[in-house]
Amino acid sequence: MNYRFLIRWDWGLTLGLLALWGLGLLALSSAVQPMGGAGHHILLRQMGAGAIGMIFLALCVFLPPRILERWSPVFFALAILLLIAVLLRGELSHGARRWISIAGIRFQPSEPAKIAMILTLASFLSHRRKRWDRIWPWLQGLLIIIVPTLLVLRQPDLGTASVFPVIGIGMMLIAGMPIMLFFLLLSPFVTTLTALYWPLAALWIGGSSYTLLRRRISLLAVILYLLVQIGIAFSAHEAISHLEPYQKARLNAFVNPEKDPQGAGYQVRQSKIAIGSGEWTGWGYGKGPLKELLYLPRQHTDFIFSVVGEEGGFLATSCILLLSGLLIFRGGQVTRRARDPFVGATAAGVSLFYFYHTAVNISVTVGLLPVTGLPMPFFSSGGSFLISCMAAAGLLLGMSFRKLEY
Repeated sequence: MNYRFLIRWDWGLTLGLLALWGLGLLALSSAVQPMGGAGHHILLRQMGAGAIGMIFLALCVFLPPRILERWSPVFFALAILLLIAVLLRGELSHGARRWISIAGIRFQPSEPAKIAMILTLASFLSHRRKRWDRIWPWLQGLLIIIVPTLLVLRQPDLGTASVFPVIGIGMMLIAGMPIMLFFLLLSPFVTTLTALYWPLAALWIGGSSYTLLRRRISLLAVILYLLVQIGIAFSAHEAISHLEPYQKARLNAFVNPEKDPQGAGYQVRQSKIAIGSGEWTGWGYGKGPLKELLYLPRQHTDFIFSVVGEEGGFLATSCILLLSGLLIFRGGQVTRRARDPFVGATAAGVSLFYFYHTAVNISVTVGLLPVTGLPMPFFSSGGSFLISCMAAAGLLLGMSFRKLEY
């Protein structure tokens, strides 16, 4: 027996991942129970995806980081080709092209693209010969983020598209990106969000411009920044007016959920009622009244956390948050302790992947964010996403095992 393997293996992370996957299957089983035969089929598909995911998990664990780093550009190129293919030949559903079938296998190319971007950006950030004290290398890294983001936006899938810049810019910031450059990269996103309410946009643009002046940035550069931000604000406001009807409904429901409680605001309203009714210990497994009556929209996908809150109460939701927090915390530890930059950057990307999906999904269910369609890791139904979660888990386990190597 290889005692070295047993000692170095991250058993805490392994048990946390297994617990999340097991609890996810239990939650999904309860969520689909009222759906009859269709629900049984959904559960079987999820279990099948989990089995496939275990294969990818094992591959990501046992492939050495040097192999992953060397092949990451190939993975990324394949992911980009698949994203282009889904725009050209993908299945059209509800006005969007997000799925593609190859050799009878139907999947979402945007999911493996997340993993490919993490590996490729980690490889890029680990190059020691680049002049990281200059802006140009960081701008080159942005191309790895921008390309998949724009392709997913074209599907259109705004929620999934937001995952790429959050993970990518987060990885670059952890790798040592200058704070001022991070501020400049973040500012267009903040301006776009504040464009929903003009006084808030004016306050943000004016305040950020004043901050740049205080940091002794040249007046010409500040004026250029001001003009660019004003242009972004007007463009964002115009783009919002051309959103798809369902996207406008989601934004309106977020701003004023009580305005249309039986329409656009119905999902979040029912979700909050379900979570609140669970109180401390919940109604009991399989006994959630709103879930049983199918009053929870998308209760097996985007709003499965509401089922957990209704049937398990505060105790169950706290348990899931603690397990998810353990996953992210262990990823952060690997990032800090890794001797190899690629290992650390990959662990950071995986941690951000789990954090963003978990934080946004839960925030949506309690009404803190508009409905985005981002699933809950290991819980929401979806084969492509579950396989991506398992592959990411394999990367994290593999990097944790090798964090002191190289």
